[in-house]
Parts: sequence; structure tokens; C-alpha cells
Amino acid sequence: MDKRKILVVDDDEAVRSVTFEMLKRLGFEVTTADSGASALEQASHQSFDLVLLDLAMPNMSGVEVFSSLRQIEPQARVIFMTGYSKDEFSDLLADNEDTTSVVSKPFPMQELKLSVE
Repeated sequence: MDKRKILVVDDDEAVRSVTFEMLKRLGFEVTTADSGASALEQASHQSFDLVLLDLAMPNMSGVEVFSSLRQIEPQARVIFMTGYSKDEFSDLLADNEDTTSVVSKPFPMQELKLSVE
């Protein structure tokens, strides 16, 4: 069976690195991107089973990346990562509840595992 492919998008190198390592230990094939532009470039060249996407990034927010990602892959499954309250994004989640969810940073490995499964 092929490993599920996950794209981790976060401008914070420490978050990217830790999330990458956790997902690798869980058996996933993981690619990282340090910006929205980089994420969209990668998504245009390969398909991912799941995208973990930081909501607050410079130049292009997670919401903007999500909107553009929908043009590339309309059914892409996305887990937003945020240090902010989940309530701030309730409209976005409600409009996309079948393909999106949110995890609060920092998250323990068990919470990440439950979210990606």
C-alpha cells in the first residue's frame, strides 16, 4: 500500500520541522513548504492526500492559499494549523466542513495523529 502524501505549509521553520518529523514517524510521505506560493507550486506538480496549512503567514494567508488550492484540487482535504482561536475561522470551516478542520498550535503527536486519520 502506498504511503499517504501530506504537504505541510508553515512559515515557521521549527513548526515545519517538528510536524514533518511527527508525520514521518506516523508513516506518511511528507513534503514541506515555507510559504503559500511554494505550497501552490508544489500542489500544481503533484497530488497530496492532505494539506496541513498554517493560517497566519506573511504575503499570502492560509485562507488565500486555501482558496487558490481549491482551483488546483477542488476536493483537497485541509487541516488548518493556528495559534489563534478556532472560533475566528468558524465561517470558513462551516462552508467547507466536509474537507477542512483545525488544530491548535502547539499540538501533541496524538492530536496530530487523530486529525490526519
